[in-house]
Amino acid sequence: MIARRLAGLATVLVAGLAACQGGDSNRTDAPDADVPTPQRPPRGQTALEAWLAEGHYKSWKCETSIFPPRLTGNHGRQRICANDLLVGSTSGRYPVGAASVKELFDPADRPNGYAVGLKIEDSEGPQTWYWYERRGTDPRGKPKADGMALPDCAVCHQMAERDYVYVRPM
Repeated sequence: MIARRLAGLATVLVAGLAACQGGDSNRTDAPDADVPTPQRPPRGQTALEAWLAEGHYKSWKCETSIFPPRLTGNHGRQRICANDLLVGSTSGRYPVGAASVKELFDPADRPNGYAVGLKIEDSEGPQTWYWYERRGTDPRGKPKADGMALPDCAVCHQMAERDYVYVRPM
């Protein structure tokens, strides 16, 4: 398990170095990146924010309340919803298309952004997940994350007990 995590971290660092060299290989704004459905969010800020505004994820399995910061606390106050593929998977890697939406809240429980995870490849490692995070209430605000194998996301999520996912709503 430690070897797998170290290999994942090496992949993250290589991807991070490539991004720092001016590359934009982690961007997924291409219109054909995914075909969104109510069970599968699209990739890329414009398409994803429109999908989030439509509220598709609210029909998924969601936690019943807002939770205080947990684990590393990076996302602050939150409520997690997961699609059928993520909820239905009980062992091993998550299937391609498994997704979760984390609603983010400020200390007064007002909406304050989203964090989204989407399994995009049937293998192991941070490159198999698309991550998106935007804080604040403006859907056009600069996201903190929008791509695959992002070092800021992967460095925490690689410590999850199973395939980069910490919480699976029950």
